[in-house]
Amino acid sequence: MRPAPSTRSARMRAAATVLPLLGVLALVAAFTFATARPGPAQPVPSAATAAPASAAAQSPATAKPASTSDADTSAASGQVEVDISALAPEVIHEGEDLQISGTITNGTEGTISGLSLVAQVQERTEITTETLSLWVDGQRDTPMSTPAITAMDNQIAPGQQASFSLVVSADQLPLEDTDEWGPRGVQVAVTNGAASIAEDRSLVVWDSSATVSPLNITTVIPVTASAEELAVLTLPASQRDSTGPTADSIRKRVLGLLELAGDGVVLAIDPALTDALGIRADTFRGTLQDKAPSQGSTSGQTPSPTPSSAAEGASEPGDPDPDGDDGADSADSAAADSREPAAAQPSPEPQDESPSPAPPLGLSSAAVSELTTALTRAVAAGDVIALPWDDADTAALANTGQSALINASMSRTQDSALAAAGAITTAAWPASEELEASTLASLPQTTTTVIAPPGSMPVIDDLTYTASGATSYHDRTILLPDPSLSSAMSGTPLHQDSDGQSQLSDLDSRQLLRGQTAVISRQAPALGRDLVVVMDRQAASAADPQVVKERLASLGDTSWTAAQGLEPLLTSASQAQGEAYAERSAPPEFIDDSEAVSAETLAQAKKTAVVLTSIASVLSDPPSALGRAGDLPSVVSSASWRASPAARTAHLEHAQAAGSEVRRSLTASPSSTINIINSEANLPVRVASGLDQDVTVEVRLSTDNQRLQIPERETIKVPAKGQATVMVPVTAVGSGDVNLTVQVLAADGTQVGTPTTVHMRVRADWESVGTAVVGGVLVIILVAGVVRTVRRGRRTALAPAQETA
Repeated sequence: MRPAPSTRSARMRAAATVLPLLGVLALVAAFTFATARPGPAQPVPSAATAAPASAAAQSPATAKPASTSDADTSAASGQVEVDISALAPEVIHEGEDLQISGTITNGTEGTISGLSLVAQVQERTEITTETLSLWVDGQRDTPMSTPAITAMDNQIAPGQQASFSLVVSADQLPLEDTDEWGPRGVQVAVTNGAASIAEDRSLVVWDSSATVSPLNITTVIPVTASAEELAVLTLPASQRDSTGPTADSIRKRVLGLLELAGDGVVLAIDPALTDALGIRADTFRGTLQDKAPSQGSTSGQTPSPTPSSAAEGASEPGDPDPDGDDGADSADSAAADSREPAAAQPSPEPQDESPSPAPPLGLSSAAVSELTTALTRAVAAGDVIALPWDDADTAALANTGQSALINASMSRTQDSALAAAGAITTAAWPASEELEASTLASLPQTTTTVIAPPGSMPVIDDLTYTASGATSYHDRTILLPDPSLSSAMSGTPLHQDSDGQSQLSDLDSRQLLRGQTAVISRQAPALGRDLVVVMDRQAASAADPQVVKERLASLGDTSWTAAQGLEPLLTSASQAQGEAYAERSAPPEFIDDSEAVSAETLAQAKKTAVVLTSIASVLSDPPSALGRAGDLPSVVSSASWRASPAARTAHLEHAQAAGSEVRRSLTASPSSTINIINSEANLPVRVASGLDQDVTVEVRLSTDNQRLQIPERETIKVPAKGQATVMVPVTAVGSGDVNLTVQVLAADGTQVGTPTTVHMRVRADWESVGTAVVGGVLVIILVAGVVRTVRRGRRTALAPAQETA
C-alpha cells in the first residue's frame, strides 16, 4: 500500500531538512558508541565509499504499511539484532576495499525506521589470542576508528529482516603500520539518533606480506557418533527416538567427514561407527601383519586394502575430479598416483566363502560400498587414526579401575575394518578436561601417541610466545592442542557464557582461526613452530562437513601457515629440541571429572548386559530386538555421552526396556485346571510368541510342593508371531492340589519369558486303586468261572455212572 503523493512530498521535504542534522547526530552516536578511548575522527565517506543498505524483500502477506509509527528506541534496544554475515575479502591486502554485509532483524512489535549504520575498525591489532577471543566475544573494548557511517532509508516491519552492505574504501581503513598486520576487529552498530540499539563484531585479517617462518598446523577431526546417533546405532528400532537422526543422515555425515582427508588433516575415527554402518574388515585385502612393521608413525601406512565391494560408484585412479574441488580432493588425487588406492580395484580372491552380512540399519549395499570407497581414499590421502572401540572414555575407565575395558576396546580396534584398511591403531585420545597420569598409566604399551585435551601440560617457563604443541613423556609422544585455535575450530567461544550455550558464527570461526595463527606467528616471526588443533567431538558430530571443510581451509590459506602431516609432527616431537619446544609440566594424577561415567553406572551396565546376553541367546536375530544391548558396558563407556550424561542414563533404561519387551512377548499360554491320576504323565505346555522372529527356548515346570516332580527341562522352537506345544514328563508321588509354574528360560537358566501358574489336582493312587479293584473283580470272575466249570464237569461225569448202575 503506497502513501498518498502529498504524504510523500511532505516526507521528502522533511528528509531534506533533517538529513544534515541526522549526519551530525550519527557522528556523535559513533563516538558515543566507541567503548574505549575514541580514535581520531574520520570524514564521512561519500556515496561511492559507503553504499546505502537495501531492505530485504518482504512477502506481501507480511509487509506492514510504511506509515506505521517508529518503535520506541528504548524498547528496540535488545530486541533489534544486527548480524555481520560476510566480509569481502576475509583476508585483506594493501589497496583493497572492504565490503561488510549482513542483516538487521526487527524483534519489536512496531515498525522501525530512521536507522543509521556505523562501521568501526580496531586501530591496532591484538597481541594475544586470548584478548582477541575476548574482543570477538564482546568482553573487551579497544580504540576504534569510524571509517563508514550511512543512513538507512527503509523501514523494517515487526519480525522482518533487512539486508545491508557497506563498502569501506582502502584509504579509510586504519591499515598503515605493516608491523601491525594480522586481525583487526570490525564492528557494525545500528543507531537511532544518538542511541545504539544493536551491534555485532567480527574480524578482518590483514596480510601485509610480512616475511615470517610459517606455522606448521596439524588438525585432528573426530569422526565419532553423537549421543543421539549412538542411540540409533546401538538400540533396537522399538527404543529409538523417532525424531532423532536416521541411519542415512549418519552415513552422509560420516561420508562428508571422510572426504576431508588430506595433508595436515588427521581423521580420528571410531571403528565401532564404521562397523555399525556396514564396513567390514574382510572387504580389504591383507591382514594387519601385511601392513607396516610399526604403526607408531604414518610411515608404511599405505593401505593394502582393496575393497572388493567398493568398485560400484568409484572413479578410476586416473579420472579427473568431477567436482573440481581442491584441498582434500587434490591431496586425494596426488596420493592416488603414489599409493595406488584400491577404491576401484576389486579383490582378485574372496577372503571368505561365506555370504557377507546384510547391510545393517537398512542401508543399501550401494551405500555401504560408497562408504568403503571413501574410507579407502581417506587412508590413502591423509592420516587416519583408529580410536579405541566405541571411542572408549579411557580417562573415565582408568579412574574407575576398568583397565580390562580399555584393553578390550584396544583389542577390538586391532581387529576392526579400520585397522584392516591401514589406519593407525597406536594412538589414543582421552576425552577428559585435562590429561591425567592415571590415564597414561592405564593405556597399553602399544599406545605410543596420545592426543591430550587442550590446555594439558602447560609450559613451565613464562614465555612471550606460543610453544610447539607436542612433547615426549614416558616414552610416549603427547600432542598438545592449542586451546584458542581448538575452540575456534569447534565454533565455540574461548570464554563461554554462564549458560555455556553461545556459539560462534561460521564467519567468526574462520576469522578467529586466521587471526589467532597470525597473532601466534607475529609473537616470534622467525621461529617456526608445530601447532596441533583439534575439533571437539560434540561440535564435529553436529557440524555440516562443508562448514568443517571451510574452517580447515582457513587454517591453510594464509602466508603464515602450512599444513603438516602426522609423521613429521611425531618426528619433531620425538626430538623436542630448540626454542620451539619448551619444557612442559607433568600431568596431574587425577582430576575431578563430573561428566565421566561413574563406577556405579558401569556396574549397572555390566549386570544388565549379562541378562540381555542370555535373552539374546534365544533369538534368531538378536540385533533387531536388542540392538547392541549385550555389549552395554562398551557402549555406556563411550566418550560420546560426556556431552549428555542424562542421555547415558536414558540409554541404560532403554536397553533394559528392550529386554523387558522380549520377556513380555514370550508367554506360556494359560490352561484350565489339570487332573493327574497317574504317577507318571506327559503334560502339554503351549508357548506363545509375539516377536517377529523365531525363538528357541527351554520350558521348565516348578511346583510349590513335592507331590509332583519334574526331572528335566524341555526345549521348544516357537515360530514368529505363533505358538508351539511341548510335552513335559512329570512324576506324581502323592495326592493333593498343586500350583504348577511354567517358566520360559534361556539355556543358562535366565528367565526370558513371562511365567504362568496353573492349578492342578494330583491323585497319584487313583489309577493304582482302580487297577487293583478291576483286577480283583477279574480274579473273582475268573475263579468263579473255574469253580463253575469244575462243578459242571463233575456233574457230567456222574450221570453215566448212575445210568449204568
